[in-house]
Amino acid sequence: MNLNIIKVSYGNVINKIAEKVYLHTNLDFTRPTQIYALINTRCNSKCRMCDSWREVNPEEVPAKDWIRFLMYLKKYNANYNINFSGGEPLLKQDFLEILEYCHNENIPAGFTTNGLLLNKRIVDKLLRLNLFNINISLDSMNEEVHDGIRGVKGMLNVVKNNVSYLAEERIRIKNRTPIIIKPMVCNENLNDLENIVVYAKDKKFTGVNFQPINKWSKESEEMFKMDLDQLDIVIEKLVNMKKSGYPIMNSETQILDWKLHFRQIIPERNNNCVVALRNLTIKSNGDIVLCGFRKSKIGNIKNDDIKNIWSSEQTKKLRIALVNCKKLCTATCVVSRSWKDYIDLFRKLTING
Repeated sequence: MNLNIIKVSYGNVINKIAEKVYLHTNLDFTRPTQIYALINTRCNSKCRMCDSWREVNPEEVPAKDWIRFLMYLKKYNANYNINFSGGEPLLKQDFLEILEYCHNENIPAGFTTNGLLLNKRIVDKLLRLNLFNINISLDSMNEEVHDGIRGVKGMLNVVKNNVSYLAEERIRIKNRTPIIIKPMVCNENLNDLENIVVYAKDKKFTGVNFQPINKWSKESEEMFKMDLDQLDIVIEKLVNMKKSGYPIMNSETQILDWKLHFRQIIPERNNNCVVALRNLTIKSNGDIVLCGFRKSKIGNIKNDDIKNIWSSEQTKKLRIALVNCKKLCTATCVVSRSWKDYIDLFRKLTING
């Protein structure tokens, strides 16, 4: 059993109780529990929907600053987990140093990669670090579709070879690191989503975690447009596959909510957004924000103490506004989970992880 999953689950349960207390009494015992770190913007793919790879001389925070921040964060909340993304994290020269620190300090850490750099040498190092997860951005089993989205010809074949070695080596050494395929859901790959799930099951990956595209660029606006009748058909198929035991990590509610997401329908919501009560997003320049969809900077990891900024008056005022936000976004409506969903996810991660 992956002990990181136990630790993170415990931390999430404690914080969910604190969230309920806050929403009913305004007493704040919450702590940053889920940390999303955009560790760099440099990338070796040229994804149509992303501007990261277009940046010139982007700023990156050195490992020593990340490590200092993670150390202070652990003192404030020992049960947090962190997921690194980019850009391509494996392009950051000192990224493995940060992962090594997390391993040594028992901080559950995972990362998302496009898979191009998951060669044998890197995989062998990663599997020794007891990572919380390794997420692979794989959008289609069709070479033309996947490479067209990611902007690198021949990319799918390289990634499939790399993740095959990762999966086989993980089984050979009896490693428990969850391997998760993270496809984007967009017009281009809509009719190939089922094939990705079948591929993940055949390779004995932990699961597939779909992420619906958002309209954050001109290209992504085009990729957002799709045949909505076909979308509904695909949604029904995926829900049935999940019920049949295929390793889909999204809840049924999340998948069904794609109908609203891609029709840009904001549903009536009686619930509050709790992102500001548990999440931190850290940008490549070190800026700390409560919400990735609104202006919500509260500090910077290079010079701010997390305990002070989490409890500051500025953060308290911002938290009130964010808790009452009704915007439809992938951080709230589309990714909401019930207690049953959390239990099912815990079971999937502990059994298949």
